[in-house]
Amino acid sequence: SAEGENRPKLAFGSKGEIYISYTKPLAKPYTGAIRFVRSIDGGRSFAPPITVHANRDVITHRFDSMIVDPAGRIYIAWIDKRDLQAATARKQPYAGAALYYAVSDDGGASFKGDYKIADHSCECCRIALALNPQGKPVALWRHVFAPNVRDHALIELTPDGRRLAAPVRATFDDWRIDACPHQGPALAYSSDGTRHQTWFNGAAEQGGIFYEAVGPDGVRGAPQKLGSAQAEHADVAVQGRRVVIAWKQFDGESTAILGRLSNDGGRTWREHEFARTQGASDQPHLLAAAGGILLVWRTQGEGVVVVPTKNGE
Repeated sequence: SAEGENRPKLAFGSKGEIYISYTKPLAKPYTGAIRFVRSIDGGRSFAPPITVHANRDVITHRFDSMIVDPAGRIYIAWIDKRDLQAATARKQPYAGAALYYAVSDDGGASFKGDYKIADHSCECCRIALALNPQGKPVALWRHVFAPNVRDHALIELTPDGRRLAAPVRATFDDWRIDACPHQGPALAYSSDGTRHQTWFNGAAEQGGIFYEAVGPDGVRGAPQKLGSAQAEHADVAVQGRRVVIAWKQFDGESTAILGRLSNDGGRTWREHEFARTQGASDQPHLLAAAGGILLVWRTQGEGVVVVPTKNGE
């Protein structure tokens, strides 16, 4: 399936392998299975799809995210409702859903896992995955903190699901709502360990999308609000000292992808409009490519728009 926060993911191996993960809808509403296909010959052929999780219950396994580490291991994380289902059967309360992940160490031929990351995730927000400077995958997601605070949590994943540290809180908006906003976070790291993150919150009088840099020593910068009240679905990418943020914003007549660019690791910024359309459009996505950071944006009128962000200089 492909909708909003829930869409196929694409990643590549070091030898030109192509990896695709997606959610296959099942018979009941809001249920699914996380599927994976690969090509080891540059896309000339693809192996049959496989399901990455051992659990086969007809429940939510959705909103998958995928990343490949420097050793070639493929990590796929998803939102999972098996624990909610079990709690419901016991007539016990359970907030939100849970996060699980699986790992392939054989190039996607098979997956090990159903490793639990955490209970009580938000139900319909995408999971952000990024590699830290040590090459370890890190997950950032909207979590349900007691009693019902929809802020974000962060954790470093391990190849075997063992020695997982407790998730740490990553945002502190104290947004209390019994609903899912369908706006997940974005995450990227600088080589010095600085964490760059964007997210949305709808807290009264203080809502919007935000960017924050957290130093390798854990010292937090002040969250910076991005755009107007109509700003949504921000993304962030880092390449060397260059940091790019992009978000979608409607002004009443047309929709633009606006952004901030920094060439000094986020100390100073300049604003830029990357693209604009009159019709319907998707969320913006930033890709760190060999020639620089690219904006990729699907629009109804102009098709898939690819903009080199260096044009904003």
